[in-house]
Amino acid sequence: MKALVTAIRYDHRVAAHSRGAAASHGSDLSHLADIWWGDSHAAGIARRKAQGRFVLTVAALAVTIASVASIAAEPNSAPRAVASPATPPPVAAPVVTLPATIPPPLDYAVEMTVELASGNGLEALLVKADAAPNEARVAAELVRDDSSPVGRGPISIFLGDRNSSGSRTIEQIAMRPSLDRQVAVTRDASGALKLVVREIAIDGTPMRIAGTVGSGLFWSLRSAGATPELAEDYLSALAANGATAAPGDRFELVVDRRRAATGEIEQGALQYAGLDRARRGDVRLLLWTIDGRRIWVDPDQPMVSASTLALPLGGTISSPFGVRNHPIFRTARFHRGVDIRAAWGTPVHASADGQVTSSGWSGGYGLRVRLAHRDGLATTYSHLSRIAAPIGTRVHRGELIGFVGSTGFSTGAHLHFELFRGGEAVNPLGARLTSRVALAPTDRAALAARLDQLRSIPAA
Repeated sequence: MKALVTAIRYDHRVAAHSRGAAASHGSDLSHLADIWWGDSHAAGIARRKAQGRFVLTVAALAVTIASVASIAAEPNSAPRAVASPATPPPVAAPVVTLPATIPPPLDYAVEMTVELASGNGLEALLVKADAAPNEARVAAELVRDDSSPVGRGPISIFLGDRNSSGSRTIEQIAMRPSLDRQVAVTRDASGALKLVVREIAIDGTPMRIAGTVGSGLFWSLRSAGATPELAEDYLSALAANGATAAPGDRFELVVDRRRAATGEIEQGALQYAGLDRARRGDVRLLLWTIDGRRIWVDPDQPMVSASTLALPLGGTISSPFGVRNHPIFRTARFHRGVDIRAAWGTPVHASADGQVTSSGWSGGYGLRVRLAHRDGLATTYSHLSRIAAPIGTRVHRGELIGFVGSTGFSTGAHLHFELFRGGEAVNPLGARLTSRVALAPTDRAALAARLDQLRSIPAA
C-alpha cells in the first residue's frame, strides 16, 4: 500500500505598526492543501519555498492492519459433534514507519509598517528590524542619494528569509516622502537592491465650502464638510473683524487643498471667509500680506485695521500684572508687567515695529531692551542673558532682540515684559495695539481679482 502524504500549509505574517516598534503576530491554519502519493513531499516543499510561503509537511503513513480470519463450518447432511471453539488468532498491532529524516520547516517572512522617530536614520531602523546590516546600508544610501525626506510618513518594510549570518534579506521598502512622490527600494532582475521612484499627479485647486447657518455656526460648518480646525479658523477670522452670524445667513469659505491622483488630500490654510447676512452688511475677508504680515482684509474697505502687538515669546505667565508679594524683598509691590517663564537662552522677539531707545544694564532689571512704538507706546524686555539689538536700531515685529536669562533681581530664568502708554504702565495681556493701513490701488485690484477667482470655484 502506498503511503498517503498530506500537506498542511500555514501562512504566517508578522505585521507591526508602531511609533516605538510595537508588533503583533498572527497565525492561522489556512487550509488543507494538496495530496501527494509516495515520497513527493520534498518536491512540494521546494515548490512552496520558491513561492515565499511557509509550508509545513506532515507525513502520515497508512496503517496496515492484518485481516482477521473467520472460520466457517461447511454444512453437512449428517449431524456430528460440535468441537470446542478454537482460540482466535491474535490481531497484528498497527505498524507505523516514519521517514528517516523530516525536512526542516521554512523560515517566516516578516512584514511591518513603522514610523521613523525624530533623530533616527533609516539604516538604524532597518538593522533594528533584523535586516542584514550590509543591505540596510545600501538601502539607506539609495534613499539618501535621491534626497527623499525619510520620516514624513509610515514606512512599509518586507523582509525575507534569514541568511547565513542570521539576519534577514530586504525584499522591499516602500514610503511616501511627499504627497506627489512614492519611493520604493526593491530588487532588480539580478537580485541587487534598486530605487524605484513614482511621481504622482497633484490637483492644486482650492476647496470651496458653502452652506446655511443653523442653530450654531460651528456645527453648520462641520455639517457642510469643514474640518474642526477649518471651522475654528473661519470663526477666528470673523471674530477678528467683529462679525457675527445669525440663523439663516449664508456662509462661504475657501481653503487651500492639494489632492493626489491616488486619492490622498492635504488641506492648507483658509484663504477666504465670507458671510451673506440677511439683516446686516455682508462680510468679505481675504487673507492678504501687508507690510510683511498676513492679515484678513475686506476688499470693499479702503483702510485696513492690523493688529501689531504680539507676545515676545511663548511660555507660561508666572507672575501677572498688578500688586504682588515681591519674591526677593518679601513686600507687597506693584508689578508693572508680566513675567513669562522660559528656558535660559530662549529667543526674545520684538512685540511690534519700533526703535531701540535703550539697550544694556538697568539695575534690578538686569540686561534690558526698551522699544519705542507709534502712538506713544513703548515696551521693555528685562532680565535678558544677552542683547541682540543695540541702541538706535529699528526693528520689526518678530525680530530677534535678545535671549532669556536671569540677570538683575531675579529668582530664575524668565522674561519681564512691560507695556507703557503715554508713560503709564498698562497690562500687556489686555492691550490691543492696532494701526490703520491704507490699501494701495494695486492691492485693491489684486484683491478684487483674487476674490472673483476664489468665489468661482464650485462648492464641494
